[in-house]
Amino acid sequence: MKIKISKHNLPVVEKIVDSYHSGTRSILYTSGVGTGKSYVFMGIVERMLQELKSILYVIPKYAVQENISEYTDFQWLSSKIPVDFVTFNFFTDKEKGIKKLSGYDLVVIDEAHHLWSDRYGKNLAECMHLLSRTRFLGLTATPERDIKEYGHKKSVHTGSIFDQTVNGISNFEAIRLGLMPKFNYRVMLPEKDPKQIREEYEGNVNVKIAYEECEQTLARIVAMYPRNKWIVYFAGKTKLHEYEDRMRKIFAGYEVFILYADLRNLSQVIAGMQKAEKAVILSVDMLLEGVHLPDVTGIVLFRNVTSLVTFQQILGRVCSMSNKTEPVIADASSSGPEMLAKLYRMDGENKSRENGDGSGRTKPIFTLGIGADREWKGIEEFLRLYTSMGSEMDRKEKLEKAVKKYTGFGGGIYHGLELWKQNETHYKMLLACAKCFSVPAAALAEALQRQTVL
Repeated sequence: MKIKISKHNLPVVEKIVDSYHSGTRSILYTSGVGTGKSYVFMGIVERMLQELKSILYVIPKYAVQENISEYTDFQWLSSKIPVDFVTFNFFTDKEKGIKKLSGYDLVVIDEAHHLWSDRYGKNLAECMHLLSRTRFLGLTATPERDIKEYGHKKSVHTGSIFDQTVNGISNFEAIRLGLMPKFNYRVMLPEKDPKQIREEYEGNVNVKIAYEECEQTLARIVAMYPRNKWIVYFAGKTKLHEYEDRMRKIFAGYEVFILYADLRNLSQVIAGMQKAEKAVILSVDMLLEGVHLPDVTGIVLFRNVTSLVTFQQILGRVCSMSNKTEPVIADASSSGPEMLAKLYRMDGENKSRENGDGSGRTKPIFTLGIGADREWKGIEEFLRLYTSMGSEMDRKEKLEKAVKKYTGFGGGIYHGLELWKQNETHYKMLLACAKCFSVPAAALAEALQRQTVL
């Protein structure tokens, strides 16, 4: 065996090969970002070399081809069997697609959730059902997604397009089992509160990020949690250029690379990241799906994300089996905690797992904090605020909880917001607790003042 398959993926490879030999035509393999889906594909092909003559690899962007072609295992595999690449955009019509696909024994569809997207993905999905002899292998870390059908939102699972779904290991499972380190999620201060973001979800409104409020907090996070490789996500080129100088000051001593949405310079960025001891990528509205960037253990989120698929892909940039350093996510968005809560809920996490210590029990998935140095103890309490349960709390209960949390942090109490603002740490703490419980900062300040009088 030439392909290096991780221990947790060996049973998956055998199961998929057995399914193909039993007559299954199309299989979707789901597994977390960085858990080795590409190696599962290569392991399957290695075991079926005698019966496969050609492979077509469908990808979102050709940058994925450049990335996978650098793997030593893939270079060995492609010397044994021809592997052609094509993007989803090739499938402009079904007739053209069927002609292309019918010339291969195995068609691999990377980031297979794109089969729900636009006419190219949907054409490819229809071609799959019209070809009875071609084997298909779909790969994705995000099989579930929301689509619009007749003007209404509908939840779908990519597995419904395939004959069989084989589930691998999720990122949260990999972390609990100690295959990946837990991540440190630091919430910075957005301009608008979670309640407002929830109301704007349906319209996909881009909520403004308060860069100035977060700048000093980010500088402290970078100093307190030094990581050699970072990605900073911006919502667009304009914002990136507007705050580029500030990022260069915060990341003084780092090589800085700018990555645009078309990925035209991806090869240079990857090469530069590999050579640099310390580097930061300023990325424009880009998920980098299917592309592995080496040794990235820090993320700064200066953009709002209302898609769970997008959020998972962004988190996945710091999730890797080879990563031994605890990743840090510095989140300046209004939507990140909402997305994190959804992932946590989907994963079926419970309090006993959260408190696992690794000795016979599972390990914690992440730690939570406000700013650089304030820890939020109790993951369940924090995340509950960002689910539908949070909106059911009345204003009085929310204020009581915000007061309790603020005093628990040891924050000072002042007569009037202007005096509060003179103590930057306590003022930002007040804003964070108010935002997390969806109450006005002024109302929280008044409640704290009343408590002092009593």
